[in-house]
Amino acid sequence: MSRCRPAVARIAALLGVVLAVWMCVRYLRHPEPPRNVILISIDTLRADHLGTYGYSRRTSPNLDRLAARSIVFDQAVAQAPNTLPSHAALLTSVYYRALPGFGDEARGLAPGAVTLARLLKDRGFATGGFVDGGYLSRAFGLGQGFEDYDDKGSGIAQIAVKAERWLEAHRASRFFLFLHCYDVHAPYEPPQPFDSMFEETPYTGNFAPTIKNLDAVASWKLRISPEDLRHVVALYDGGIAYTDQELGKFFDYLDRVGLLRSTLVVVTADHGEEFKEHGSMLHWQSFYMPNLHVPLIFSIPSHAAARIDGPVELIDVLPSILELLQLAPYPGAMGRSLVPLIEGGALRGERIAYSEPFVPGLPLSTVVSERYQLLYDSTKNRTQLIDLRSNSASESDLAAREPAVTAQLLETLRGHQGRVEVAKAGAAHEKVEPTVLDERTRQRLRALGYAE
Repeated sequence: MSRCRPAVARIAALLGVVLAVWMCVRYLRHPEPPRNVILISIDTLRADHLGTYGYSRRTSPNLDRLAARSIVFDQAVAQAPNTLPSHAALLTSVYYRALPGFGDEARGLAPGAVTLARLLKDRGFATGGFVDGGYLSRAFGLGQGFEDYDDKGSGIAQIAVKAERWLEAHRASRFFLFLHCYDVHAPYEPPQPFDSMFEETPYTGNFAPTIKNLDAVASWKLRISPEDLRHVVALYDGGIAYTDQELGKFFDYLDRVGLLRSTLVVVTADHGEEFKEHGSMLHWQSFYMPNLHVPLIFSIPSHAAARIDGPVELIDVLPSILELLQLAPYPGAMGRSLVPLIEGGALRGERIAYSEPFVPGLPLSTVVSERYQLLYDSTKNRTQLIDLRSNSASESDLAAREPAVTAQLLETLRGHQGRVEVAKAGAAHEKVEPTVLDERTRQRLRALGYAE
């Protein structure tokens, strides 16, 4: 009997090793999901003005540090160059033209819309949103599913403070927190010292970047000199640096109270901004990449950092969050989960992204592949093909030189539009009344240049 004991002990030890290895493999394949989610949208933030996307100015040291330990998508595309439709797509994973009521700036999400907040609330998450008003105001329906939704705004500094107070009351529960700010948005008014931080030489001009002046430049009614343009871009970058500073304080708080170890943090934007790269300014209904290329950063606890190339879309965020939380997928999502890419695999089907107008009568739309962008004007039946890997001005339209690529992408775009129309027809029975705005929301929209 005594001779058997060493053998039994060895077998037990071997079984222990096998069990430990099995548990390790199981964890690597199915790690403990994040407990919480924080989604941050920085309005009007184009990706290529962040350090992590290669910008030369030090606009974003805190976001860059977050990105260094995160999954960074290098080619995320917004569904629209506008705040309301892009946020609607982000929070519902439905192309906004397929949403009931869309197609008119006076309408927001239909009552009862299925949002990320509603999906997580139904699964027991505490839900809080702290946003900067305007098109994120409660009146436009984006607050649906949030138990607490503060749309009074006042900028990122106050929004972050409110969010920290909310977290103090809810961090014992699983939670979903959504933050949004307009501090980068025109008319580009960062506080000191950020208003002069990126002026390479003292500005001697007299161009005031008011919404009226910027809109006049965008519509070719007002000339802007190279010095004026450098000044405007410096102010824009100052707004990014200020927002980054305040987010850095918020990230420090999350780290200090231990939430970064259990919380999925996603940072993105609804659209970018154009500074005459294609002749225009601002972002309204301009479908070039400065307006559509947005940051998309997933900070996942205990997950190795990585960079992922190729187009992805804002509508992919909702299904990705659900899968990372190991929750059931939402059948109504038109986006697809990016978790296969995050885990080093591939997505089924073609890697393509789309962006379209939501105001009736506007004919422009675009499709983005890994290398090319096709812009299409349905009224004029005109196409423009851009090689995204080229910086040559002579290659600003390759449609004539690359007819096969142009035809293929146009067919892809039309197929997408057909699918959206089918989805839209299925939701046509849901009526959405025109949005009634209070005076505070009207004032906020006027300050942002969105309403008369």
